[in-house]
Amino acid sequence: TRFWQAVYIGWALVVGASVTFQLCSTVVLNGRSTSPTFHALYVSNVGVLLGGLLLVPHSAVSREECKRPAKWWSLLGGLCSLPSFIGVPAGAAMGIQLVLLVQLFAML
Repeated sequence: TRFWQAVYIGWALVVGASVTFQLCSTVVLNGRSTSPTFHALYVSNVGVLLGGLLLVPHSAVSREECKRPAKWWSLLGGLCSLPSFIGVPAGAAMGIQLVLLVQLFAML
């Protein structure tokens, strides 16, 4: 129905805007640190931790058994996200727009 389409489009806009907001606020927060490289690492890891904590309630009430992923290559997503902390100092050095554009191209 049109109502649910509008809800889904609104949700996609909010989630998309949150990525930009997160990078902007992290660059500002990182600029106040005495050691920006380590601070960027801490901030990105706290973001990953919060994302994992948001998944806990859903996984705690799930009726399915815990099992390994069906495809081995699905584990590469976690490996590829390890250097994500580099985006914070890069956003401060090169500009947030360029970093977001590179991240979008990388997802393609």
